[in-house]
Amino acid sequence: MGKLAIAEDFQRDKCNLRLGEHLLIDAMYRAWFASQQVASFALIVDVLVGEKGDPTSFYTKKGFMTYETIKGRLFLPMATIEQSLQMQGLISKAPD
Repeated sequence: MGKLAIAEDFQRDKCNLRLGEHLLIDAMYRAWFASQQVASFALIVDVLVGEKGDPTSFYTKKGFMTYETIKGRLFLPMATIEQSLQMQGLISKAPD
């Protein structure tokens, strides 16, 4: 995933929704969609700690897990992404 950051002035829209969450959901959907064509295991994030703080908790609240061998790297398995997108009604379940 490329850089996911929002300027402070634009972090909430007129409905007080968090723009970063919308961007993350979009990235999850695009990663899942691509995984339907090319096998992939997870969406990987390299967390960059900036002057405004550490965004790790943003990702862990969304289900990302730590990558034990690389500090600052998180991942979200594609199966978890698929389940999340199904629960949000963004994709339908595959027929049995």
